[in-house]
Amino acid sequence: ETITNIEKALTEVKTGSFSEARLHLNSARTSAEKVTGNEAILSQANALVIQGQIEAKKGNVKESTDHLNKALGFYKSL
Repeated sequence: ETITNIEKALTEVKTGSFSEARLHLNSARTSAEKVTGNEAILSQANALVIQGQIEAKKGNVKESTDHLNKALGFYKSL
């Protein structure tokens, strides 16, 4: 669920739909609370999602997508 929400947010960020991206990122953050695994990886992934959300709010597409892609990699590694 977390990965799906981040992927949807990435799509929205890339198209400039920042309000929709924010909704998906809020959902990703909520669902991430249920994810288990390596705490260090989870902490990094959650921080990257937050940074991606901040950058999306500012309208910074490149920075937001960079953070969210890194977060996806961490979540997929769990």
